[in-house]
Amino acid sequence: MGIAGGKGEGLLIKKGEVVKKLPEAELLNALREELLSMRESFYKRKKQDIW
Repeated sequence: MGIAGGKGEGLLIKKGEVVKKLPEAELLNALREELLSMRESFYKRKKQDIW
């Protein structure tokens, strides 16, 4: 998971693939939301493994 920036816009990248092209002002927020979503799905899977 990462971002790449350019002039006024950037890319949200996941597993080497471009997920979204966003305005620069929205990049960090989109990255944060994606990371939170990944964390949530990780803990849901871990909980299912336990039960």
